[in-house]
Amino acid sequence: MNHHWRTLYGQCGPCAVEYEYITHLEESLYETPYLLKRLGVDQKTHIPGKYSWSPAGREEMKWSTVPRVTAEKIYQHYFADFVLFGYSPDEVLG
Repeated sequence: MNHHWRTLYGQCGPCAVEYEYITHLEESLYETPYLLKRLGVDQKTHIPGKYSWSPAGREEMKWSTVPRVTAEKIYQHYFADFVLFGYSPDEVLG
C-alpha cells in the first residue's frame, strides 16, 4: 500500500513510545501555544495554525458527499488510528 494511505498506527508504532502529548492538527491553533509554553520554547519558536489553502473546508471535501459504504470501509481501515488518537467515527459515519 502506498505510504500515504497506510495507517499512522502502522507507520509510527505509537505504542512503542511513551508520548507525553498527542495533539490534533485540526486544533493546532489552540494546542501549540500551550505545548510550546510547557516546553519552555514559546519565546524561541512559532508553529502556525491551519493553512488557509487547505481544501478541507470546501464543500466537496465534506464527508456527506462520500457514499456510506465507502465511509464505513475507510473507518474500518483506520479503526486503530481513530481509537488511539481520539477521533470519533461520528463525523465519518454520522
